[in-house]
Amino acid sequence: MDIVRANITFPKTLLLEVDKLAGSRNRSAFLADSVRECLARLKFSKVAEDSIGILNPKDYPNFATPTKVKKYTRAFRKKNSARV
Repeated sequence: MDIVRANITFPKTLLLEVDKLAGSRNRSAFLADSVRECLARLKFSKVAEDSIGILNPKDYPNFATPTKVKKYTRAFRKKNSARV
């Protein structure tokens, strides 16, 4: 992985909190990990938003409403909960 230097401005209080948790010597690694996690969450949210409505309720009645999804999921888990 290529490493590049970036000049980023932070509020002082935020940087002090980062240093308390990660230490000033591990600041870059901590921030890189935090950004990676945030990007993964944002990408997942975008995919989830984009997929809203892709299942036609007529074709997939178990997924027509949040209540039906919850009921279906519980039944599926109960039916398939055999321990290996």
